[in-house]
Amino acid sequence: MGRSSLSSIRPTLGHIRADAAFTLDKVRNDLKLNDVKLQFDTATWASTHAATLHWGQNGVEVDSLNCAIAAMVASFVNGFIPKQGNANLDVAVDNLNVADVVALTQSDINASGLISFNIHGTGSLENPRFNGAFGATELIYNGAPVPEVHGNIEYANQTLSGRAEAMRAGEAPFVIAEERSPSICPHRVIGSRFPADSRSRSTSPPTVCRSI
Repeated sequence: MGRSSLSSIRPTLGHIRADAAFTLDKVRNDLKLNDVKLQFDTATWASTHAATLHWGQNGVEVDSLNCAIAAMVASFVNGFIPKQGNANLDVAVDNLNVADVVALTQSDINASGLISFNIHGTGSLENPRFNGAFGATELIYNGAPVPEVHGNIEYANQTLSGRAEAMRAGEAPFVIAEERSPSICPHRVIGSRFPADSRSRSTSPPTVCRSI
């Protein structure tokens, strides 16, 4: 049993600070994160309250790990992944800025925008299942706006399926993509082609992509 404080400053990655208490045991290990902060560029991720991680012979459990940037961005992890039996895990991120991810990875990609998603995982390690939804808004790449993307995804019985829609803010989607894998057949595209200029207004029917 013990307590530890960690502070690491790297100019390329930012400043990481954590205050934690831990218990190490052959059967069950506990790590209580009292305070966690990650600062890169001008953004600072900070835990909103203490969170606990357990791991050992039975599996891994995360008890309410919640971080936020002011009141604008939040991430949440909670649940249990057992070595035997079914999992129950929730992961969510709201309004993550692409520019912060680019800074963290030290990439020279010129992009920004907000990404949100939530995933609920169940099933066993041998037969995992999950479903969720995602969205990307206010996307900018190399100074030009990029259409929004919204969709959902599901994995069960070794089959991945999903649907995604591309649209301009406040307008109907002009591309709809649907997928179900594994699939041994080729894809086909129905409807109009993807607009060459994403900033232009299109009155054509949406492009629909499906596995057949």
